[in-house]
Amino acid sequence: MNIEKTARGVFALEERNKMAPKERQLLILSNGKRSLQDLVDIFGSDCLALLEKLQADGLLRGVQRAMPKASSASAPIRNDLPAGPKRAKNRSLAACKIYVMDVLQLQQNEGARHIVQSLRESDDAKHILELLLVALDLILERSGERYVERVANRVFEIVPDEHLNLFIRLTFELHIPILDLVARQYVGLLEAV
Repeated sequence: MNIEKTARGVFALEERNKMAPKERQLLILSNGKRSLQDLVDIFGSDCLALLEKLQADGLLRGVQRAMPKASSASAPIRNDLPAGPKRAKNRSLAACKIYVMDVLQLQQNEGARHIVQSLRESDDAKHILELLLVALDLILERSGERYVERVANRVFEIVPDEHLNLFIRLTFELHIPILDLVARQYVGLLEAV
């Protein structure tokens, strides 16, 4: 059974009730599409107690008491996922910059304008990749998980092969669960091609 928010859980997120960041992240990712094992793969087995607490508080449903199979701290790649993520035919950092700048202009805030200006001025590949991640974090904060997941998937589709592994590593260093989930699809992709 997949874990999902209750109406009370949705309200708690909308009201931004005081809760620990990890509890909030678990609540956000409990969207009815992820199982207990999926969440353990992302957060590690120490999230089980938090999930049970959130269910006891009436914020989640579907948390099973049975322990999921053991997972490593590095969240292994699952073999039951589709063959591989989609990659665009024409990939470039310029395309990434243009796409993210267009999305940021919809955000209409000072932080987004600053990132757009920085992206325009940057020529260094690593700096551009870091700015793309800063932009994704801002989009997550302002527009939510579903939207940033779509944007992040598109960015990963158009990041050039020579920068993909660095972009994946930089993404994992941020420790933002929804971005980690998107990036994990691309781990090992270049070796498989």
